[in-house]
Amino acid sequence: AYMSKTIDITNQSETKSTTETGEEKITATKTTGAASSTYKTYIKAPEGAQVYMDGSLIGTAPVSTPKVAGTHVITFTKSGCENKTYTVDIDDDNADATFSFPAMLEN
Repeated sequence: AYMSKTIDITNQSETKSTTETGEEKITATKTTGAASSTYKTYIKAPEGAQVYMDGSLIGTAPVSTPKVAGTHVITFTKSGCENKTYTVDIDDDNADATFSFPAMLEN
């Protein structure tokens, strides 16, 4: 047995759920936290470190990812170095976000 779900995400400020005949329909609407198709978040340093945003690997610095407004946890890992974690706030503006973090400390 399985359930079919339809998720409709639009740019509004309310969330509502409705049930239709035999199918659960979820409409999730939120103005923040949506990825921008135009703007990016750039992580320039520490170079060569693996970059995780909110627990998901996005690549090796320098790296970019679609801009998502809100509070995010950025973690860096690099062989021979201590892992480092930062919490950043990314503004919901019409511009790219660029971050450079300090060099990682060797173990």
